[in-house]
Amino acid sequence: MATARDLFKHSLHAVETVIDMMRDLMDTAAICGDNPHLLLRKIRMYLFIDPRESPKSIIRQMPEIADFTHNGIITFLRAENPHLRDEDLFICSLLILRFPAHTVQMLFNYSNPGSYYNTKSRIRQKLRLAKDKHSLEDYLEALCEKMERRSYAERRKYH
Repeated sequence: MATARDLFKHSLHAVETVIDMMRDLMDTAAICGDNPHLLLRKIRMYLFIDPRESPKSIIRQMPEIADFTHNGIITFLRAENPHLRDEDLFICSLLILRFPAHTVQMLFNYSNPGSYYNTKSRIRQKLRLAKDKHSLEDYLEALCEKMERRSYAERRKYH
């Protein structure tokens, strides 16, 4: 399991990446003038999932950002469910960060909404969630709350 120092280093890197992205977008917006296509190209560069298409993609930082903002939840999911693939954890991080379904579908180029729901169903199966009990989103929300309570209890222990 990752240490607090590892989590901090990953989180700091993710935050620095977001700051670099914002700086670059603002700079492009300031110089693009009447050329909105230049700004649109820059925005798309940050939204590509495939790092070969865009090494500056901020989207690939979402697991680290979710981990940082939600008390190590992705690290926990990875440790407790080693059979989850990086793509599964990536989708979980987007759900944790409350990305809408249509945004996730666009990011993964799912032309059919059924593909997205099949992917979520596969993740639910890997997590051994009962079909009739909770949605993947409900499970992740409850896990976020559990991680928050655990983090709060640990902080209180040292004060």
